[in-house]
Amino acid sequence: ATDRAETVLMNILRGTGLEGLRGIPPRRGLFVRPLIIVTREQTADYCHRHGLKFRQDITNLDSEAHLRNKVRLQLLPQLEAEYGPGVLEALLRLAEAAHDELEWTGPLVQKALTAAKSESANALDLAAIEQLPSGLLQRVLRAGLIESGYDVRDLSRVHYEALMRLIKAGQTGEEAQLPGGLVARRGYTDIVLEKAEDAAEPVAAVELRLSVPGITRLPELGLVVQAEVSKQCPEALANNSKLAVVLDADAAGEGLVVRNWRAGDRIQPLGMSGTKKLQDLFTDAKVPRRQRGRIPLVAAVDGEVLWVIGHCISERVKVTPETKRCLLLEADLGDNTGNEAP
Repeated sequence: ATDRAETVLMNILRGTGLEGLRGIPPRRGLFVRPLIIVTREQTADYCHRHGLKFRQDITNLDSEAHLRNKVRLQLLPQLEAEYGPGVLEALLRLAEAAHDELEWTGPLVQKALTAAKSESANALDLAAIEQLPSGLLQRVLRAGLIESGYDVRDLSRVHYEALMRLIKAGQTGEEAQLPGGLVARRGYTDIVLEKAEDAAEPVAAVELRLSVPGITRLPELGLVVQAEVSKQCPEALANNSKLAVVLDADAAGEGLVVRNWRAGDRIQPLGMSGTKKLQDLFTDAKVPRRQRGRIPLVAAVDGEVLWVIGHCISERVKVTPETKRCLLLEADLGDNTGNEAP
């Protein structure tokens, strides 16, 4: 109990939240502390009365060694000397009150966390959490981090405030750095928690001549493109996932390349009279900024984008009644993480 009171006081000095006010809980996971209600003086007295020897760590007597030692040997005795012997008992009552609050609100926090879990791993749905009261939101974030295996003891109020600002007022693509190499990143619909070394790195510019006919592999993007030219255009494609398209081969021209997106790229989407920046296209499609450099496209020899794979084709290469030859393209994006697709 004395250790628990010291812990509460130490946490108060650090600027703790409700969890810190509880101090050392009677039970945490597999660990049970049956002597949590017994003070150090009571245990020492018991040993003396029964002739039992107990061990004393000599570092506990060094008031300069650790914060706990300073609290134990200096602060608590001074508080009890100036404000009465009930200080330790008051700290223990505070710990019990905090424990009781955490016990009955815990299921509510877990319910909110379950409702907030995104389909993506280690992610929370923004719509489910951005309107939560700050106190509940902090509890949900803490519980979510614990479930992810993160040691929340490294977090301070400053870190929780950074996370809450990211959720309530952040922009898509913004990040918050947390201790231990963890990064919280705001996406379009969720907040993703990941190790800094696992975060997607910008992809260098890659470009390869498209084999027509033939198979072109771009392992940096996990991409395989199969091309075929035919004088007969299919009426419909079985693949409706935008990974297979039919273009006017003559309008597309020779010397096609497959590459990744570059700043400034534009396309005239099918059915539109003007061009559109691919950056705006990705924004409308809610493609995270980190992933845009990994999106492959097919471009003409003059640099004009003809097909943004998985998104749209250009008006320039649409098939019309005057089309004489069709270019059939089918893409396999594999896992799009840089591993070569099969």
